[in-house]
Amino acid sequence: MKFQTLNNIQSIALFRSVVLVLLLILSCSSEEKAAKQEQSNKALPQISTLLPADNAISGYQPAGKPTVYTRQDIWDYLSQEAEIYLTNSFVSMAVEKFSGSGGDTLIVELSQFGNDKSAFALFSSHRNPGFKSVDLDPLGYIDSHRLYYAKGDYYLRIIGTDKTSDESLVQAAKAIVPGLEGSPYVDPQLKYLPTEGMVPNSIEISLKDNLAHNEPPNLVSALYQIDSDTVRVFYQHKTRMGMTFAVDEFLDDGGKVDEYLMGGVYQSLVGSAPKYGKVYCAVDSGSVCAVTGFSDIAQAKEMVQKVFGKTAQK
Repeated sequence: MKFQTLNNIQSIALFRSVVLVLLLILSCSSEEKAAKQEQSNKALPQISTLLPADNAISGYQPAGKPTVYTRQDIWDYLSQEAEIYLTNSFVSMAVEKFSGSGGDTLIVELSQFGNDKSAFALFSSHRNPGFKSVDLDPLGYIDSHRLYYAKGDYYLRIIGTDKTSDESLVQAAKAIVPGLEGSPYVDPQLKYLPTEGMVPNSIEISLKDNLAHNEPPNLVSALYQIDSDTVRVFYQHKTRMGMTFAVDEFLDDGGKVDEYLMGGVYQSLVGSAPKYGKVYCAVDSGSVCAVTGFSDIAQAKEMVQKVFGKTAQK
Protein backbone atom coordinates (compact mmCIF):
# COMPACT_ATOMS: atom_id res chain seq x y z
CA MET A 1 0.00 0.00 0.00
CA LYS A 2 2.85 2.36 0.88
CA PHE A 3 4.55 1.46 -2.40
CA GLN A 4 1.33 2.24 -4.34
CA THR A 5 0.92 5.54 -2.47
CA LEU A 6 4.52 6.47 -3.29
CA ASN A 7 3.88 5.71 -6.98
CA ASN A 8 0.76 7.89 -6.93
CA ILE A 9 2.68 10.76 -5.35
CA GLN A 10 5.44 10.42 -7.95
CA SER A 11 2.85 10.33 -10.78
CA ILE A 12 1.15 13.47 -9.48
CA ALA A 13 4.48 15.24 -9.17
CA LEU A 14 5.43 14.22 -12.71
CA PHE A 15 2.06 15.38 -14.04
CA ARG A 16 2.47 18.74 -12.32
CA SER A 17 5.95 19.12 -13.79
CA VAL A 18 4.69 18.38 -17.29
CA VAL A 19 1.86 20.89 -16.90
CA LEU A 20 4.27 23.56 -15.66
CA VAL A 21 6.61 22.94 -18.60
CA LEU A 22 3.72 23.18 -21.07
CA LEU A 23 2.47 26.39 -19.46
CA LEU A 24 5.99 27.82 -19.63
CA ILE A 25 6.26 26.91 -23.33
CA LEU A 26 2.86 28.43 -24.11
CA SER A 27 3.74 31.58 -22.16
CA CYS A 28 7.03 31.98 -24.03
CA SER A 29 5.28 31.32 -27.33
CA SER A 30 2.64 33.98 -26.58
CA GLU A 31 5.27 36.49 -25.51
CA GLU A 32 7.33 35.74 -28.61
CA LYS A 33 4.25 36.15 -30.82
CA ALA A 34 3.35 39.44 -29.11
CA ALA A 35 6.92 40.67 -29.54
CA LYS A 36 6.90 39.76 -33.23
CA GLN A 37 3.53 41.50 -33.69
CA GLU A 38 4.83 44.62 -31.93
CA GLN A 39 7.93 44.57 -34.13
CA SER A 40 5.75 44.11 -37.22
CA ASN A 41 3.54 47.04 -36.21
CA LYS A 42 6.60 49.24 -35.70
CA ALA A 43 7.88 48.22 -39.13
CA LEU A 44 4.64 49.24 -40.81
CA PRO A 45 4.76 52.68 -42.41
CA GLN A 46 2.80 55.28 -40.47
CA ILE A 47 0.10 55.36 -43.11
CA SER A 48 -2.28 57.35 -40.91
CA THR A 49 0.07 60.35 -41.12
CA LEU A 50 -0.77 60.58 -44.84
CA LEU A 51 -4.45 61.30 -44.16
CA PRO A 52 -5.81 64.88 -44.48
CA ALA A 53 -5.00 67.35 -41.72
CA ASP A 54 -7.87 68.45 -39.48
CA ASN A 55 -8.71 71.59 -41.48
CA ALA A 56 -7.70 70.35 -44.94
CA ILE A 57 -11.28 69.82 -46.19
CA SER A 58 -13.46 72.93 -46.15
CA GLY A 59 -16.55 72.43 -44.02
CA TYR A 60 -15.39 69.10 -42.59
CA GLN A 61 -13.79 68.05 -39.32
CA PRO A 62 -12.52 64.63 -38.16
CA ALA A 63 -15.26 62.64 -36.45
CA GLY A 64 -12.70 60.72 -34.42
CA LYS A 65 -9.21 59.33 -34.59
CA PRO A 66 -7.98 57.38 -37.65
CA THR A 67 -8.03 53.59 -37.48
CA VAL A 68 -5.23 51.55 -39.02
CA TYR A 69 -6.01 48.00 -40.15
CA THR A 70 -3.42 45.36 -41.00
CA ARG A 71 -3.58 41.87 -42.48
CA GLN A 72 -4.57 40.58 -39.04
CA ASP A 73 -7.79 42.60 -38.68
CA ILE A 74 -8.83 43.99 -42.09
CA TRP A 75 -11.76 41.53 -42.06
CA ASP A 76 -13.24 43.57 -39.21
CA TYR A 77 -13.64 46.52 -41.58
CA LEU A 78 -14.08 45.10 -45.10
CA SER A 79 -15.80 41.79 -44.29
CA GLN A 80 -15.93 39.61 -47.45
CA GLU A 81 -14.18 42.27 -49.54
CA ALA A 82 -11.08 41.71 -47.38
CA GLU A 83 -10.36 38.44 -49.16
CA ILE A 84 -9.51 40.10 -52.47
CA TYR A 85 -7.30 42.62 -50.65
CA LEU A 86 -5.43 39.92 -48.74
CA THR A 87 -4.77 37.81 -51.83
CA ASN A 88 -3.32 40.85 -53.60
CA SER A 89 -0.45 41.79 -51.26
CA PHE A 90 -2.41 44.02 -48.88
CA VAL A 91 -0.22 45.60 -46.18
CA SER A 92 -2.31 48.13 -44.24
CA MET A 93 -5.21 50.59 -44.48
CA ALA A 94 -5.83 53.86 -42.68
CA VAL A 95 -9.48 54.88 -42.33
CA GLU A 96 -10.77 58.22 -41.09
CA LYS A 97 -14.28 59.63 -40.99
CA PHE A 98 -14.98 63.35 -41.44
CA SER A 99 -18.24 65.10 -40.53
CA GLY A 100 -19.50 67.91 -42.71
CA SER A 101 -21.27 71.05 -41.59
CA GLY A 102 -24.15 70.14 -43.90
CA GLY A 103 -24.77 66.86 -42.14
CA ASP A 104 -22.93 64.60 -44.56
CA THR A 105 -19.86 62.46 -43.98
CA LEU A 106 -16.66 61.55 -45.79
CA ILE A 107 -14.86 58.27 -45.21
CA VAL A 108 -11.25 58.25 -46.38
CA GLU A 109 -9.67 54.84 -47.02
CA LEU A 110 -5.96 54.81 -47.87
CA SER A 111 -4.56 51.33 -48.54
CA GLN A 112 -0.97 50.28 -49.05
CA PHE A 113 -0.05 47.13 -50.94
CA GLY A 114 3.16 45.19 -51.32
CA ASN A 115 3.64 46.43 -54.88
CA ASP A 116 2.29 48.99 -57.34
CA LYS A 117 0.71 46.35 -59.57
CA SER A 118 -1.63 45.15 -56.82
CA ALA A 119 -2.63 48.71 -55.94
CA PHE A 120 -3.48 49.46 -59.57
CA ALA A 121 -5.30 46.14 -59.99
CA LEU A 122 -7.67 47.03 -57.11
CA PHE A 123 -8.10 50.54 -58.51
CA SER A 124 -8.84 49.30 -62.04
CA SER A 125 -11.36 46.74 -60.76
CA HIS A 126 -13.42 49.50 -59.08
CA ARG A 127 -13.55 52.05 -61.90
CA ASN A 128 -15.34 51.96 -65.23
CA PRO A 129 -15.08 54.09 -68.38
CA GLY A 130 -18.20 56.04 -67.44
CA PHE A 131 -16.58 57.52 -64.36
CA LYS A 132 -15.88 61.24 -64.32
CA SER A 133 -12.16 61.98 -64.46
CA VAL A 134 -10.77 64.62 -62.09
CA ASP A 135 -7.59 66.64 -62.08
CA LEU A 136 -5.23 64.60 -59.93
CA ASP A 137 -1.70 63.42 -60.70
CA PRO A 138 -2.05 61.44 -62.92
CA LEU A 139 -5.84 60.87 -62.83
CA GLY A 140 -8.59 60.17 -60.35
CA TYR A 141 -12.20 59.20 -60.98
CA ILE A 142 -15.51 60.01 -59.36
CA ASP A 143 -18.73 58.02 -59.52
CA SER A 144 -21.78 57.99 -57.24
CA HIS A 145 -20.15 60.27 -54.64
CA ARG A 146 -16.98 58.15 -54.50
CA LEU A 147 -13.46 59.02 -55.59
CA TYR A 148 -10.86 56.47 -56.70
CA TYR A 149 -7.12 57.00 -57.15
CA ALA A 150 -3.92 54.91 -57.33
CA LYS A 151 -0.27 55.85 -57.21
CA GLY A 152 2.71 53.63 -56.46
CA ASP A 153 1.80 51.08 -53.79
CA TYR A 154 -1.20 53.14 -52.62
CA TYR A 155 -4.89 52.89 -53.44
CA LEU A 156 -7.18 55.68 -52.26
CA ARG A 157 -10.95 55.43 -52.00
CA ILE A 158 -13.01 58.31 -50.60
CA ILE A 159 -16.67 57.58 -49.88
CA GLY A 160 -19.20 60.37 -49.57
CA THR A 161 -23.01 60.61 -49.38
CA ASP A 162 -25.59 62.08 -51.75
CA LYS A 163 -24.93 65.42 -50.00
CA THR A 164 -21.19 65.35 -50.75
CA SER A 165 -19.96 67.58 -53.56
CA ASP A 166 -17.34 66.49 -56.07
CA GLU A 167 -15.26 69.48 -54.96
CA SER A 168 -15.07 68.12 -51.40
CA LEU A 169 -13.99 64.68 -52.66
CA VAL A 170 -11.25 66.24 -54.79
CA GLN A 171 -10.13 68.53 -51.97
CA ALA A 172 -9.77 65.53 -49.66
CA ALA A 173 -7.77 63.66 -52.30
CA LYS A 174 -5.48 66.62 -52.98
CA ALA A 175 -4.64 66.74 -49.27
CA ILE A 176 -3.29 63.18 -49.58
CA VAL A 177 -1.84 62.71 -53.07
CA PRO A 178 1.34 64.84 -52.66
CA GLY A 179 2.44 62.63 -49.77
CA LEU A 180 2.19 59.38 -51.75
CA GLU A 181 5.46 58.07 -53.11
CA GLY A 182 5.87 56.18 -56.37
CA SER A 183 4.51 56.41 -59.88
CA PRO A 184 1.33 55.05 -61.51
CA TYR A 185 1.73 51.40 -62.50
CA VAL A 186 2.08 50.67 -66.23
CA ASP A 187 1.86 47.00 -67.16
CA PRO A 188 4.61 46.00 -69.63
CA GLN A 189 2.07 43.91 -71.56
CA LEU A 190 0.16 47.05 -72.54
CA LYS A 191 2.61 47.61 -75.39
CA TYR A 192 0.98 44.68 -77.18
CA LEU A 193 -2.54 46.19 -77.12
CA PRO A 194 -3.46 48.58 -79.95
CA THR A 195 -4.15 52.17 -78.91
CA GLU A 196 -6.50 52.81 -81.83
CA GLY A 197 -10.11 52.36 -80.76
CA MET A 198 -9.23 51.83 -77.09
CA VAL A 199 -11.85 53.27 -74.75
CA PRO A 200 -10.17 55.77 -72.38
CA ASN A 201 -9.69 54.70 -68.77
CA SER A 202 -10.74 51.10 -69.46
CA ILE A 203 -7.46 49.27 -68.77
CA GLU A 204 -7.72 46.52 -66.17
CA ILE A 205 -5.13 44.27 -64.56
CA SER A 206 -6.21 40.81 -63.41
CA LEU A 207 -6.55 40.37 -59.66
CA LYS A 208 -5.22 37.33 -57.86
CA ASP A 209 -7.79 35.08 -56.22
CA ASN A 210 -7.97 31.97 -54.07
CA LEU A 211 -9.34 29.76 -56.82
CA ALA A 212 -7.39 26.81 -58.17
CA HIS A 213 -5.67 27.67 -61.43
CA ASN A 214 -3.56 25.42 -63.65
CA GLU A 215 -1.68 28.63 -64.36
CA PRO A 216 -2.29 31.89 -62.42
CA PRO A 217 -3.70 34.64 -64.66
CA ASN A 218 -1.58 37.68 -65.37
CA LEU A 219 -3.94 39.29 -67.86
CA VAL A 220 -4.11 42.87 -69.02
CA SER A 221 -7.24 44.04 -70.82
CA ALA A 222 -8.99 47.10 -72.27
CA LEU A 223 -12.29 47.99 -73.91
CA TYR A 224 -12.50 48.80 -77.62
CA GLN A 225 -15.25 50.39 -79.64
CA ILE A 226 -15.72 48.47 -82.91
CA ASP A 227 -18.65 49.87 -84.89
CA SER A 228 -21.67 49.34 -82.60
CA ASP A 229 -19.88 46.78 -80.40
CA THR A 230 -17.94 47.47 -77.23
CA VAL A 231 -15.62 44.51 -76.74
CA ARG A 232 -12.97 43.72 -74.16
CA VAL A 233 -9.60 42.46 -75.37
CA PHE A 234 -7.48 40.38 -73.00
CA TYR A 235 -3.81 39.54 -73.41
CA GLN A 236 -1.24 37.49 -71.53
CA HIS A 237 2.29 37.15 -72.83
CA LYS A 238 3.92 33.72 -73.06
CA THR A 239 1.68 31.49 -70.97
CA ARG A 240 2.90 28.01 -70.08
CA MET A 241 -0.33 26.22 -71.00
CA GLY A 242 -1.58 28.10 -74.05
CA MET A 243 -5.11 27.09 -75.04
CA THR A 244 -5.66 25.16 -71.80
CA PHE A 245 -5.05 28.41 -69.95
CA ALA A 246 -7.52 30.24 -72.23
CA VAL A 247 -10.26 27.65 -71.68
CA ASP A 248 -9.71 27.61 -67.91
CA GLU A 249 -9.75 31.39 -67.66
CA PHE A 250 -12.63 32.33 -69.98
CA LEU A 251 -14.89 29.27 -70.22
CA ASP A 252 -14.45 27.38 -66.95
CA ASP A 253 -17.24 29.06 -64.98
CA GLY A 254 -20.37 27.81 -66.75
CA GLY A 255 -18.99 28.47 -70.23
CA LYS A 256 -18.60 26.12 -73.17
CA VAL A 257 -16.50 25.70 -76.30
CA ASP A 258 -18.70 26.03 -79.37
CA GLU A 259 -16.03 25.23 -81.94
CA TYR A 260 -12.29 24.73 -82.27
CA LEU A 261 -11.20 26.56 -85.40
CA MET A 262 -8.78 24.68 -87.63
CA GLY A 263 -6.66 25.78 -90.54
CA GLY A 264 -6.08 29.34 -89.41
CA VAL A 265 -2.86 31.14 -88.61
CA TYR A 266 -3.38 30.62 -84.87
CA GLN A 267 -4.76 27.87 -82.70
CA SER A 268 -8.17 29.30 -81.78
CA LEU A 269 -11.69 28.62 -80.58
CA VAL A 270 -15.10 30.23 -80.25
CA GLY A 271 -17.16 29.81 -77.10
CA SER A 272 -19.61 31.49 -74.79
CA ALA A 273 -19.71 32.18 -71.06
CA PRO A 274 -22.21 33.85 -68.72
CA LYS A 275 -19.57 36.33 -67.57
CA TYR A 276 -18.31 37.37 -71.01
CA GLY A 277 -20.92 36.53 -73.64
CA LYS A 278 -19.28 35.41 -76.89
CA VAL A 279 -15.59 34.57 -76.54
CA TYR A 280 -12.93 34.21 -79.22
CA CYS A 281 -9.57 32.93 -77.96
CA ALA A 282 -6.35 32.49 -79.92
CA VAL A 283 -2.84 31.34 -79.05
CA ASP A 284 0.37 32.32 -80.81
CA SER A 285 3.73 31.03 -79.54
CA GLY A 286 2.26 30.61 -76.06
CA SER A 287 0.76 34.09 -75.85
CA VAL A 288 -3.02 34.27 -75.39
CA CYS A 289 -5.39 36.88 -76.79
CA ALA A 290 -9.14 36.79 -76.19
CA VAL A 291 -11.96 39.04 -77.40
CA THR A 292 -15.26 39.00 -75.51
CA GLY A 293 -18.68 40.53 -76.06
CA PHE A 294 -18.50 40.72 -79.87
CA SER A 295 -21.27 40.15 -82.39
CA ASP A 296 -19.07 39.75 -85.49
CA ILE A 297 -16.46 36.99 -85.34
CA ALA A 298 -14.56 38.53 -88.26
CA GLN A 299 -13.97 41.71 -86.25
CA ALA A 300 -12.82 39.66 -83.26
CA LYS A 301 -10.32 37.81 -85.45
CA GLU A 302 -9.08 41.10 -86.90
CA MET A 303 -8.46 42.47 -83.41
CA VAL A 304 -6.48 39.36 -82.44
CA GLN A 305 -4.38 39.73 -85.59
CA LYS A 306 -3.56 43.33 -84.59
CA VAL A 307 -2.45 42.21 -81.14
CA PHE A 308 -0.30 39.34 -82.38
CA GLY A 309 1.07 41.60 -85.09
CA LYS A 310 2.34 43.97 -82.37
CA THR A 311 3.70 40.97 -80.45
CA ALA A 312 5.74 39.88 -83.46
CA GLN A 313 7.23 43.39 -83.80
CA LYS A 314 8.54 43.51 -80.21
